[in-house]
Amino acid sequence: MVQYFRDTRKLHNLLYVYCPNFRGSMASGDIAANYLQGYAGDDYVDVLGLDWYGDIHRAGVMDVLRTLVALADARGKAPAFSEAGIVLGGLPDAAADPDWFRNDLLELLKNDPATRRLAFVMTWYNKPGQFWVPYAPGVTGYESFMDYFNDPWTAFGDELGALRLYDPPPGAGPASWLLIH
Repeated sequence: MVQYFRDTRKLHNLLYVYCPNFRGSMASGDIAANYLQGYAGDDYVDVLGLDWYGDIHRAGVMDVLRTLVALADARGKAPAFSEAGIVLGGLPDAAADPDWFRNDLLELLKNDPATRRLAFVMTWYNKPGQFWVPYAPGVTGYESFMDYFNDPWTAFGDELGALRLYDPPPGAGPASWLLIH
């Protein structure tokens, strides 16, 4: 896929994310080797991420995230929490932690020196019957999500425009800069 987009289609504005799903065995023994199992290599990956929809404080998750940040530093890659959301299949779910966004995710981003360096957190999408982000007042976890959303430590798409992150580099012509939405 990388070779097709990069070499055949000449697309050089894509980021490729390696994001294995957290599993308990990843956090035992050689965490770096376990995390990199299946890694395509530095020539094919731009972002090292993790896919996890469970309790951030579960044994080993923080160790894997810290290792991911160290591996990203060593390889010149961006670290990210590339898939995240409310636990146990989404909302509404009686077993889901209603304070996950505020107490788990926000705590992770603000208070741990390694994980506060994560470049981004991407939540999964909502669809009928599965909700990874609380979507309306009255839905379990909505207040927690709104606290996360409104916290000065977070920024969402509608706030990024003012930062002008996607302006073309100085001197770039129209054919050399493309943003895919």
